[in-house]
Amino acid sequence: MSETRVMKFSEPELRDPVAVVGFPTVGLVGSILSGLLVKELDLPVVAGITSPDMPPYTFVSDGLPCPQIRIMAGQPRRVRRKKKAETKEEDAPAKKTRSKPHDVVVVTSEIAPKPEQTYDISRTILDTLRSLGVNDIICLEGVAGYEASAPLGGVGGNEDTRKKLEDAGLTLMKDGIVRGVSGILLMEGSYEGMNVMSLMVPANAQLPDPRAAARLMDPITAMYPRIAIDTEPLFREAEEIDSRVQAQQALEGDPSTGGIYR
Repeated sequence: MSETRVMKFSEPELRDPVAVVGFPTVGLVGSILSGLLVKELDLPVVAGITSPDMPPYTFVSDGLPCPQIRIMAGQPRRVRRKKKAETKEEDAPAKKTRSKPHDVVVVTSEIAPKPEQTYDISRTILDTLRSLGVNDIICLEGVAGYEASAPLGGVGGNEDTRKKLEDAGLTLMKDGIVRGVSGILLMEGSYEGMNVMSLMVPANAQLPDPRAAARLMDPITAMYPRIAIDTEPLFREAEEIDSRVQAQQALEGDPSTGGIYR
């Protein structure tokens, strides 16, 4: 297997950054939500990860050709705008007492690494996040199941992260398996003393599931209030998918189209 390579586009100075990692697992929830976070928080690409073993394509972001796995980072646009507005105020002492916001790092991709690639890719992600000053990592996972009311689950690598997950209303996994990049990040990152957690939402295993992806934002915002985005676009996308599925089902059931009677 070829070794992964990190491509660095800038050297951002981040303050107490929190990383969100989203890959396309069940329902594509990780890719869907991480992509929306990047868009809504207006985060630039700072690095990427590639390998000759990955699918041969480049992802173009704001005119920049990027690797298959992208790392975006910075201060959220909403916080930047607020900070700019605050600089016009005359109450300087009050500004000094405000808590500093977490900067955000997002790792996202459209590819799910093959089993033989996963460890090397996960280690490269972990080392790159550490080089950016990240200590808290949130992994986004979809799990098979399609009941919208099913509870969200979570796994924390230490007592602090488990308490955060419980306080955010998640049901802690006691026994089981966390697969893929999330599983390796949990194992390796926790062993190295980082605060790694995996958020798990029941999702449709047959189709992209934007609704399930949207559900993951509530616990993220509960744990890190500065990281907040509008998830309405995901619900609109979910309605569009529902409409297309219903139209296809109606077409397949119509004898005049050949459909199921062919």
